Amino acid sequence: MKTLGAFVRRDFLEQNRYGPFWIGRLGSLFLQVFSTFFTAQLFNGNPALTPYGGNYFAYALVGTLTLQLLVVTMAALPGAVYYAQTQGTLEPLLTSPTPIGAILVAASSFGILTELVGMVLFAGVAWVVDPGVFAQVHWGALGFLLAVHGLCGWGLGLGMASLALAYKVTTPLGSLVTALCSLGAGYFYPVALLPAPLATVVQFFPFTQGMVGLRSAMQGQFNLGASLVFAGFTLGVLLSAWWGFQKSLGLAYRDGTLTYQ
Repeated sequence: MKTLGAFVRRDFLEQNRYGPFWIGRLGSLFLQVFSTFFTAQLFNGNPALTPYGGNYFAYALVGTLTLQLLVVTMAALPGAVYYAQTQGTLEPLLTSPTPIGAILVAASSFGILTELVGMVLFAGVAWVVDPGVFAQVHWGALGFLLAVHGLCGWGLGLGMASLALAYKVTTPLGSLVTALCSLGAGYFYPVALLPAPLATVVQFFPFTQGMVGLRSAMQGQFNLGASLVFAGFTLGVLLSAWWGFQKSLGLAYRDGTLTYQ
C-alpha cells in the first residue's frame, strides 16, 4: 500500500502542475454525456434496440464507459514503462526490494483510478439526465464484467509494455483492439446490424461476449455463459502477458537495455 500511495502521489503532483487539466476533464465529461443523450434521440425506438430496452442512451452509455475503461487500462502500463525508461528510473525500480508485480500495479494505478472516478461522475450525470437509465441494472453482473474489462485491458497493456521493454518499440495492439471493439463487438451498435457473415464471425471475438454480458446486466440479468467466456479469455491474457514480461525483462537485463536509448 505504501508503494501504491507513493506512485499515486507522484503522478497526482505531476499532473497537477497544469491546473486547467482537471477543468478540461470535467468539462469534456459533462459535454460528452449531453451530446450522447441528444444523439440518442435519433435512434430511440429503432427495432434493432428492442432486445436492449429500446433506449439508445443507455446502450451508448455502457458502451462508451466500457470502451474508455479498456483504452485507459491498456495505455496505463506502457505509458508508465516508457516514462520510467526515458527518466532513467526503470532500473532502480525493477531492482528494488519491492516485488515487480506491486511496482507494475502501482505505476499504472493513477490513470486507472482517475478513469474510475470519471466513470462514476459520468454515470451520475447520465442518471440525472435520464433517471431510468439504470432502472433494471444487475449491479453485481455489471461490476464483475467492468472489472474483467479493466483486467483484460491491463493485461494487454502489460503485453505492450513487454515489447517496449525488450525492443524499445511501440505496438499498434491497443489501437487495433479499440478499432475492432468499435467495429464489431457491439459497443456502439448491435452486432445484428452487421452483414450476416460478419455478424457470425464477431460472435467468436471475446470482447463481443463481454458486451453481451454487459447488455444482459443492464437488463437485470446475469449471462453466465458470456461472462465465463470473457473471464477465461482475460485470465489467458494476464497469464500470457506476465510470462511475456518476464521474458522481456530477462532479455533487457541480458542486453543491458533497461533505459530508453
